[in-house]
Amino acid sequence: MQSPTTLMGFLESAGFKVRVYDLGRRIQKISRKNFEKFEQQEIVYPFPLQQQAWLALSLLQNQNQAQKQNNNNEPVIWFLRFPLDETGKLVLASRDYFLHRLLEASVTNGNGGNDGNDQTVSEAALKDNPHVFKPREDKMAIFHAILTHSLKAPASRFYPHAIEYFSGSQGWDQWSFVGFQGIADLSVRFREDHNEQLIGNAIAHIPAQPLEALCQCLENVEIPLNITIALDQRLHQEISTASPNTSLISFICRAVSLSESKTVVNDLLQHVLTSEVASQPDILSAVSARNWQRLSEQPNAQLYLDALSSSDQETFNTCLADLLYLPGIRNNLLAVIRDPQRPNRLREKFGHFMQGFTKVD
Repeated sequence: MQSPTTLMGFLESAGFKVRVYDLGRRIQKISRKNFEKFEQQEIVYPFPLQQQAWLALSLLQNQNQAQKQNNNNEPVIWFLRFPLDETGKLVLASRDYFLHRLLEASVTNGNGGNDGNDQTVSEAALKDNPHVFKPREDKMAIFHAILTHSLKAPASRFYPHAIEYFSGSQGWDQWSFVGFQGIADLSVRFREDHNEQLIGNAIAHIPAQPLEALCQCLENVEIPLNITIALDQRLHQEISTASPNTSLISFICRAVSLSESKTVVNDLLQHVLTSEVASQPDILSAVSARNWQRLSEQPNAQLYLDALSSSDQETFNTCLADLLYLPGIRNNLLAVIRDPQRPNRLREKFGHFMQGFTKVD
């Protein structure tokens, strides 16, 4: 029997149902069809970060295999990263190396890894593997919330505490007992248990730290209009203060990135990018890393590049290099940069940016 030539093919032939998620720019599901096309170099990776694909694979055994092995059939999670070439497509050598490790471990284990020792195969293939990474704890918590919800599994034990806090019944200053996992569960399940109204009402009252945690979670879900408006109002209030909290503003910018209301988000971003805090690195990063799709619109691209050119050269280089690697954004940004009417500081910053690519070692 011919060995599988793709990672998806190998895992499905081993009896797993595979769910694939991007863990780079935000946590979002990648369809089986698109992941197959990515593996076959038919499409570029849709969400590159630092010229890599950051992936989470949920592997769930089929029912018969799970019963045979007498386990509770909880998914096994792999966190993998693969480099992308200059066009944004998978570097096949990296995937082939990882697949070779899997095949090698399966042969060593016997029966292609289907004799009840799949865990042994996984450990052997993943140990000291350069394509394996460990996400930050907050990322892990959000991913866990999204995955358990998609599998129709119960939320964590922290979920009731989060509901109680966001109801305001215990006082808005009593947030220290609320676990981040509970906030993640609440954010993912905002359509349940009247959570949408709960979150929308709480945003105006909660202190900066729990609000930032909430925003970290909301950036991974498509939030409704009422939550978007509440975040927009909180952002306007913060910008109008004598000493705006730029960290909080950046988190709010991230939180609205998947809002169902493009109009409110566009207005919010334009307000931020024309404010006195527009050139702050954390705010510029929040726009490029989470709201990159909005930069396909010319007015937004112009405002962003104007603000970016007012920042330091390192921030300019980092954000622009990241954006120019994204599908569908590059040409629009370059059109603004090449416009004869562009500001002088944009021309100068871009000139220094290009010098980094033309230096001879």
